[in-house]
Amino acid sequence: MSFPLVLSGIHALALLAVVVAAAAGSGFRILRLLGVRDADRETVWAGMALGLGVLSLGTMALGMLGILKTWPVAALLAGLILWGWPGLKAASAALRGSDRLPLPVLAIGLLGLALLGICLMPPHQYDSLVYHLSLPETYVLEGRLVSPQHLLYSHFPQNAEMLFSLALVLKSDVLAQMFMWLSTALCLAWVFDAGRRELGEGPALVALGLCATHTALMLLATITYVEPLVMLWTCAAVLSSWRWVAGAGKEGESWLWVSAVFSGLALGTKYTGGATAALLALVPFWRAL
Repeated sequence: MSFPLVLSGIHALALLAVVVAAAAGSGFRILRLLGVRDADRETVWAGMALGLGVLSLGTMALGMLGILKTWPVAALLAGLILWGWPGLKAASAALRGSDRLPLPVLAIGLLGLALLGICLMPPHQYDSLVYHLSLPETYVLEGRLVSPQHLLYSHFPQNAEMLFSLALVLKSDVLAQMFMWLSTALCLAWVFDAGRRELGEGPALVALGLCATHTALMLLATITYVEPLVMLWTCAAVLSSWRWVAGAGKEGESWLWVSAVFSGLALGTKYTGGATAALLALVPFWRAL
C-alpha cells in the first residue's frame, strides 16, 4: 500500500468520524422532536440513518444557495455536532448500556472492517465515474447546483449525490465510498437488533449472516453506487412502520412519522424507493380494518 493511499485513508477515516458524530447527534435529537422517547440501540441506528438524511438535505441547501464550498460545509458539520451534542451523548449512553454482542456478531464486525479497508481504493466503477461522482464533481467545481447538458441523470433523485458532493468538497472521494459502507453497516445493525427483539437471537444471527455475506451487498458497500443508501432508508421505513404497528399510544404513533420521513428519503435517492413508500402508505388503512 502506497504512502499517499495511507494518508488518503487517514483523512477519510477522520472525516467519517466527524460525519458519524454529526449524523448521530442531530438525528437522535430530531427523533426526540418527532416524539420518539425510546433509548435502545435501534433508536440509535434510526437516529444515525436520519442524520445522514439531514446531511444530504443540508448539502443540497448549500448548493441551492450557491455556497457549496469547504467552509460552509465545515460550518454545517460543526453546527450539527453542536446542536446534536445532547443527542450524541444520549446515543452513546444507549450503546454503552446495551447487552453484550454475541461472538458471531463480532466476527461479522471483522468482515465489516475488511470492507472498510477496501473503501480506501480509489473509485473506478463505470457508473461512479460517469454519473455518481461526475455530477457531484460538477456541483463542487461550480459551487452550486447546476444541470449539465451532457448529463441526463442530473434530473434524477439526488440524495446520495448530495452526500458524495459533501465528501468531494472535503477533498475525499474515499469518504464518498465510506458513506455507502456506513449505510450498509447501519442497515445490518438495525436488522439484527430488530430481529433479536422480535424473534430471538438465533434467527437474528441467521438474518445478519445471510445479509452480511451476500456478495452483491459486500460489493456495493465499498463503492459509490446509491443502492446501499436506498436499502438503509427503505429498511428504516419498514422497521419504523413495524414499530408503529407493534406500539401503542402516542409513543407508537411517533414511529409512523419517522417511517414517512425515511420513505421520502428513500424516494429522494432512487425512484424504486417509491414502491416501498406506496406499500407502507397502505398500512394505516390495513390497521384500521
